[in-house]
Amino acid sequence: MLSLDLWTAARNTAVWWSPIIAGFIGAFGTHLLTQSHDREKWILDSKKQEYRELLDALSESYSTALSAHSSINKNLLYPYREDTNELLTLQGPTVRVFTDRIFIVKDIDLDSIKRRWGTAIRVYSKTGNSPYLTIEYDAIHGEIVTAANRAIPKTISQRLMFWKD
Repeated sequence: MLSLDLWTAARNTAVWWSPIIAGFIGAFGTHLLTQSHDREKWILDSKKQEYRELLDALSESYSTALSAHSSINKNLLYPYREDTNELLTLQGPTVRVFTDRIFIVKDIDLDSIKRRWGTAIRVYSKTGNSPYLTIEYDAIHGEIVTAANRAIPKTISQRLMFWKD
């Protein structure tokens, strides 16, 4: 009899407590959706920043290589060993930027880019072959820009990928 009284009391007071329960459920759902959107925005902003830093480092390395090689290495037929080492040392910060990316590591093959750019710098430091350096710079720059554009979610299904983590 007691359970029947509780059920009757709950049914009779449902008009009062059901909006409160519905409000809590709605607030919780809104919190989850907002949290997911904020996380997605933070990840996209972090990716954008890392791509920007990568492009800046590549451009700085390219301009440093061109200016340092022309001022350091006057004799291209017999380059001095210490001059070549100095040019490679100037590239240290760029190598660091290629290796310390967190958010874009799945979007682009950073090891391949680092190897290609290192090879281009070594060839340039030894031979002074600026067309090869320029071609490699343009190719890597284009690859980074393409990966950055691919990383932007454009469809609803791509946006929902952020919810699964």
